[in-house]
Amino acid sequence: MRKTLNKISSENKQIGKPRKWKSPTQDDWNQLFKEALRFRKLQSWQYMDNEDFFGIEDPVSGELLFCSVMGSAEEYYGLAAYFGFDGLHTLMRSSVEDLSQNDEEIYKMHNIICTFEAWNDLLIEEQIQAEKYDPKLKEDPMCPGFISYEPGYIPFSLSQTECRLMTTILQQVTTISRNVAKDPSYLVPPKEGQILLRRVNSISKTGAPVWRNTWVYPPPFVPNFVFMHLDQAEVRKRLASYPIHEEMQWEVEFKHMPFVVEEGFKPYYPKMVFIADHQTGYVLEPIVCNDHESPESKILNHLIQLLDQYQVRPSALYARTPETLNLFSMLCTELGIRLVQSQDLAILDEVVKLLLKNYPRQKSDTIH
Repeated sequence: MRKTLNKISSENKQIGKPRKWKSPTQDDWNQLFKEALRFRKLQSWQYMDNEDFFGIEDPVSGELLFCSVMGSAEEYYGLAAYFGFDGLHTLMRSSVEDLSQNDEEIYKMHNIICTFEAWNDLLIEEQIQAEKYDPKLKEDPMCPGFISYEPGYIPFSLSQTECRLMTTILQQVTTISRNVAKDPSYLVPPKEGQILLRRVNSISKTGAPVWRNTWVYPPPFVPNFVFMHLDQAEVRKRLASYPIHEEMQWEVEFKHMPFVVEEGFKPYYPKMVFIADHQTGYVLEPIVCNDHESPESKILNHLIQLLDQYQVRPSALYARTPETLNLFSMLCTELGIRLVQSQDLAILDEVVKLLLKNYPRQKSDTIH
C-alpha cells in the first residue's frame, strides 16, 4: 500500500489554507517505538492471518478502529488500524480483492499503520523518528515505521493524537496476540457475523483503565457520498426555466488528481470535476476543488454560473462512478436533466490522460 501511494504523487503544488496539525513530542514517539518493538518481538504474523480482524475502541474519543496484523503473506509486516465500520468494510474487501490497483480506492482509505521494514524502504520522516529513538535501528532489517493515511491527503507522519492512539492500539494488539498464541480460537466469534471489539468498561482503584472484550455485529455498509442541492428556490426556478437543449449532452467525472496541494503541514490531492460535450467533444474548464473535504458547494456554484452563461440546460449527463452519479443525482432531478450511468467517457478519458502526461507522476523525497 505504501509504495502504491508513493507512486501517485506529483511535483505540481499550489498553496492552500493552513490545517491544524500538532506534532508528537519526543516522549510520545519514545512510547510508540517502545510498544512497536514489544509487538514486533511476538511475531504475531506467524500465527495470525491478515483476515483475523478485530476492533479496538479509543478510550479518549470513543472512536472504533479495526485492525489487521500484516505479515502472514510475507509481503508486509506490521499492523494496520482502519477507522470506523467503513474501515472494517475496506479491510474485508481488501481480503478478497486488490484495492491497491485502484487509485480512487486508495485516496479514500483512512488508517494508521505500523510496519517493519529495511531502513531504505522507510520514508524520510520515518527514518528521522527512528534514528532519534535509537540510531542502531538504521541497521535493523525490520525497523518500525508509522504513517497516517487520511482520505484525500498525502501519506503523512502521525499527528500527536494519532501517535498516542497507535500506542494504545499496539498495547492492546500485543495482549490480543498473546491470547491468540495461547488459544487459536480466541478470535472465533460465539455467533456468526460477530467481531471482537476490545474497549475500556471501567477504571480500577489505581486509575488504570480496565479493558474487556465484547462481540459486536457490524452494521450494513452504506457509502457516504456527497450530493448537490439547489436549496435557493429563486435559483432553482431560474435554472429550471432555461430550455432543454436536446443536442447538449455532457460527460462528467468527479475524481481525485495526483497533484499535491500544500495546506499547512498536511498537503492533499485535490478533487476535480471534468465536463465535456458528448456530441461535439468540446471540453469545459475543469473545476478544481481545493476544499476537498466539502467540494460540493464550489462545484454547484460553478455549474450555476455555467447554466446562467449558456441559458440552456443539457438534456443528459453521462457519469461513470457511483460517487459522480450521487453528486449530480439530486441536481439533475431538480432541473429535469437525465442522468445516465455509462462506462464510455472517451472524451474525458483522453482529457485526463493528456493532463497527466503534462504533469508526470514523480516520487517525492518527502512523505508523498
